Amino acid sequence: MPAHVPVGTTIEPQEDNVFIQLYMMTEHQGGNIIIPDVAQEEIFFGRIVRQGPGKMIDLDKAGNVLRLPMIYCDGDDVMFARYRGERICIGKHLFAVMRQDDILSKATLPPNQKDMFFKFATEGDTKGTAFENAFPAGIPA
Repeated sequence: MPAHVPVGTTIEPQEDNVFIQLYMMTEHQGGNIIIPDVAQEEIFFGRIVRQGPGKMIDLDKAGNVLRLPMIYCDGDDVMFARYRGERICIGKHLFAVMRQDDILSKATLPPNQKDMFFKFATEGDTKGTAFENAFPAGIPA
């Protein structure tokens, strides 16, 4: 069951974690992008809302630490496997927090086509979809 967080809560990812707003794939008539049903069930898309500062590592085992830079940036559209990350519901919007290593790829669509394929997911979008399986206990009111 996703954590229900009050609207206005600030989420600050730590280390190499990212905070992602989930997309729901929209119906698309025509066009060249075909996403198989299996992929729609197993792959989720989202936009990085906020990233952590990067993972700290001890290179020389003497306490001299280095912070590794983040690969992804705020605003990047990404794809990730269905069972990755922790789900959060803020108001009616769906989010996930996960390590950047759990992100499979950036997903770049031409700006004028993005709204044709994706919209931000809300609780009403979960009925009869992969989202319903990802939130099996339902989304709290």
